Amino acid sequence: MPNLPGAGLELEQPCYDTISLAIAATTGTFFTVPFGGLLVAGVPKGYEHTNLIQASRLETGYTLNVDAISIWFPEMAARATEVDIQALQSGYFQLQISDTVFLTVPIAMIPDGGAELIMFSNITPAATEYQLNKGQGVTQNRFYLRKPILINPQQTFKAVIGGFHTAPAAATKIACALWGVLTRPVVG
Repeated sequence: MPNLPGAGLELEQPCYDTISLAIAATTGTFFTVPFGGLLVAGVPKGYEHTNLIQASRLETGYTLNVDAISIWFPEMAARATEVDIQALQSGYFQLQISDTVFLTVPIAMIPDGGAELIMFSNITPAATEYQLNKGQGVTQNRFYLRKPILINPQQTFKAVIGGFHTAPAAATKIACALWGVLTRPVVG
């Protein structure tokens, strides 16, 4: 494990989060509800949903040098429908740090980072019999930043999606990962 004497440990570790976009929602915001907070009523976020410990910020002493982004539709209780995925693909993605927008791109440009299950069926098509995907199922399939964006300790950040041509017809789970080098303090 790379040790930075007097500074901490450098890890290849994404910061990831999952939201449930409500029916008819026009925007969604990642990284505002931390581990243990509610994904939806009665469902607390676990590590399968997020690794963020504090709302809208990294833990004390941590930094993240973001060099890539991915977005996917997790396999949860129900799959997102084709219509809802197409609607969400029409929107935009913004990365905001301390209320300053650092990146705005169409969601359709952001691959899934290998997180989608790629399943197809030759049965008569129905929303529950096949899965759409956002590219090849490999972890290198991400939206790469030529110049990384640094999130400093205790600096607020969030990722916002919106601008969909139609709002989702069903509650839809969406996940986002900010990939990069996480520096954390050495404990002990």
